[in-house]
Amino acid sequence: VSVQAYARLLGETDVSGLDDESQMLLGRIGSLSKAMGLQARRLSEIDKLLREPPWGPPLSLEEAAEEAIAGVRCRMDASKVEFRVQGSATLPLRAALLHAVLIELFTNAVQAIGIGQPGRIDLSGEWSPEDGMIRVNVVPDRSRLGENKDVDVEGAIALALDN
Repeated sequence: VSVQAYARLLGETDVSGLDDESQMLLGRIGSLSKAMGLQARRLSEIDKLLREPPWGPPLSLEEAAEEAIAGVRCRMDASKVEFRVQGSATLPLRAALLHAVLIELFTNAVQAIGIGQPGRIDLSGEWSPEDGMIRVNVVPDRSRLGENKDVDVEGAIALALDN
C-alpha cells in the first residue's frame, strides 16, 4: 500500500521546474514503484492460494480452461489467438488454484505470441496417481515472421504436479 501511495504521490507532483533528466528519473521511479506494487499484490494472491492444500475434487480441464480463456480475453487483446484444448482430462486440484495456474499460463502464452497478434495456444493435460502434467504449447502465426519463417519460434511450458 505504501508503495502505491508513493507512486501516486510521484505522479501528482509538479515537476515542471526540474530539468529533463530529473523529470525522466522521477517518472521512471514512479513507474517502477507502480510495477512493484502490482507484483507484490500478485505474490500475495499466490501466497493465499498456496496456504491451502492444492488437492480437491476432480475438475474437468476443458471446463476450467474455458473459464480461464474467457478471463484472459477480458484482460487483454487475444481476439486473434486460437485456443485449443486437447483431451478430456480431469485433475484433482482445487478450482481456484487450477484457474489461477491456467490464467497465468495463458497470459504468458498470449504475451509470447504478441498482444493482438494471431497465433495458437494448445492446452493438454493428463493425470495419473503417480504424476500429473499440464502442457501449454505456443504457436505464433508464421506469416508475420517475414524472412525468418524457418526460425523455431514455438514454445512450450509444462507444469508437473506432484502428490
